[in-house]
Amino acid sequence: ERNPAAIRTAIDGWKKNNDVVGIVGPVFSDEVSSAAEASNSSHIPLLSPTAMENGLAEKSKFVFLMNSDFSMRGKLMAQYAIKNLHYISFAILSPETSPSKLIADAFIEETKRLGATIVSDYRYFKGAMDLRHVFRSLRNDASVYGTDYQISFVRKFQYADMLSKLVTAGVSPFFADSLLAARKPVSVKILFGNDGKKIADSLGIPLQKVSIPPDSLNYSIHSIDAIFCPIASSAEIGVITSQLTYYNLESQLLGTSEWGDMNELDINKRYADGVIFFADRWYEENERYTQLAVRFVRRNKKTLNDNIIFGYDAMSLLLHQTITSREQCEEVLQKVSHYEGIRSKISFTQGRINSHLHILQFKKGKIHKIGEVEYQQ
Repeated sequence: ERNPAAIRTAIDGWKKNNDVVGIVGPVFSDEVSSAAEASNSSHIPLLSPTAMENGLAEKSKFVFLMNSDFSMRGKLMAQYAIKNLHYISFAILSPETSPSKLIADAFIEETKRLGATIVSDYRYFKGAMDLRHVFRSLRNDASVYGTDYQISFVRKFQYADMLSKLVTAGVSPFFADSLLAARKPVSVKILFGNDGKKIADSLGIPLQKVSIPPDSLNYSIHSIDAIFCPIASSAEIGVITSQLTYYNLESQLLGTSEWGDMNELDINKRYADGVIFFADRWYEENERYTQLAVRFVRRNKKTLNDNIIFGYDAMSLLLHQTITSREQCEEVLQKVSHYEGIRSKISFTQGRINSHLHILQFKKGKIHKIGEVEYQQ
């Protein structure tokens, strides 16, 4: 009944009963917080299928979370974006309240740890509908970040000298000759790669700075690889996606599990197409799932739902281990890695918090799984 005293009393009652080697539950984070103290004093391992609040596993070495906490989620999304999608620049657009704030902060921390760049970080009040000032600022930041340098072949130059410099930088003589003949400006990034300005400077090739006008919405800006939006509720999907489109920001949109509202995505499919987000409530409808669903309906006269699968995975995990004592239960759970649950893989090697998440994408009116991510230290 979410009563801390009742929770502690229940666990204290099992303290001297050595037949009790572990506890499954509770469900809610505040309950786990209360149970963690009692679990710690009784040395009974506690496996929560669903709790996700930050700091729960730190309360007791006997607490194990099957659901990733908020910080782990932010870190996992950052790792997927950098290691799998190969993005190097990001903007953050997040409510300033938790849990969105916690996820955003963890995303930023992990992004910086991995050496990528946070170009912008904007927070707004939960439920805000008018974010024009935020998107204007974001567009301005992106235009500054996207400032490019060009070699102007319009100006007068010594043909032989410039040809020699271009060839020295790795441009083929034929292509270099074509550039000089066309007498048009060319981006040093296109010509020499990401270190183009440094290469041009070292060769003494004069450059001109080119910026995208942030106030002209006719110009699309795509200098930031991705914008991470850990929204507070799916009601914000339309607000974020429509204004992102209006301000002509062509960056990959990244999100959290709140983006998995098919109804809201469908309503805003014109703007939301392509969004990538993580999910903690996703399962493949494969043969294993189908067999479980049929057995469950037959025995319980009701269909499977997300919470039932959370519970099933918790007990399935435990029954696939050899556990005869509390000490053995703790030791075994500490070593769980890549256990194949119905809902997701389960690993407790990162601070006794599951370090796996599914990565989904809304594309052409449907949600598809495009990958999964496991946290790597």
